[in-house]
Amino acid sequence: MNSPPQRSPLGIRTTVYGHTGRGLPLQEYQWGNAEKSVLFLSGLHPADRPVSNLLLRWCSMLEEGCERGGILGDFNLNHLQKRCRIRLIPHLDPNIVKINRNGLSNIKENIESNVKPEEDRINFRGVNLNRNFNANWIKMKKRDPLRIDCGLFPESEAEVACFVRRMKEDPPLGAVILRQGQGVLFYSLQATQKEQKEAFFLGQYGGFSVQEAFDTDGTALQWLTDRGVKTVEVGLSPKQIEQKVKMRDFLTMCAALT
Repeated sequence: MNSPPQRSPLGIRTTVYGHTGRGLPLQEYQWGNAEKSVLFLSGLHPADRPVSNLLLRWCSMLEEGCERGGILGDFNLNHLQKRCRIRLIPHLDPNIVKINRNGLSNIKENIESNVKPEEDRINFRGVNLNRNFNANWIKMKKRDPLRIDCGLFPESEAEVACFVRRMKEDPPLGAVILRQGQGVLFYSLQATQKEQKEAFFLGQYGGFSVQEAFDTDGTALQWLTDRGVKTVEVGLSPKQIEQKVKMRDFLTMCAALT
């Protein structure tokens, strides 16, 4: 059950929309009050920790911008605030900061499957959260019945189930899934021609190469797209993360997605 939003003095609201399987709070940060919203999501895997930290930094930058009268560098936050509500979920799985990789080694070695879970992509239960969404999940499981990194059934993991419930309660108009990658922006296999053009625009604006995603079964990208949310997935390179990708570029993406 969602907790009442807590508003900071600088305009960011924090909502606890559920808890992990280990009891940690699942938090969403919101800025603005517009009905239309754009979601920034990260922290699906332990490998995404640097990107999650970047999103948390963005929360601080939004607060600083509010404190300065709505100006972030030369970007006018007040104009964007009238257009859309920004939502950030830096950690789909907050447990990723506490995972003991040695404790996962036996899980990886004992799986008789063509798909071996990578330790930087699974949670405490040996499940890849980005393969646990109800998006062609059965098709994926039939293709490899011995695969266990996708969970026992769709939304078997508390983190995914809580996220799904939250998105159904308050669906965003657009979403940007941020991962650690190689500077590529992906769009879904089911994206319309218009959505593909929008993806290329966003990619060119942000300096990313753009391509169609592959093997999206069970992913957040596919689940959101299936529900009519304009969704792209951006893989930030280590260099981009280190240089602290300009938030204003992604705020402009917000405007484009609405």
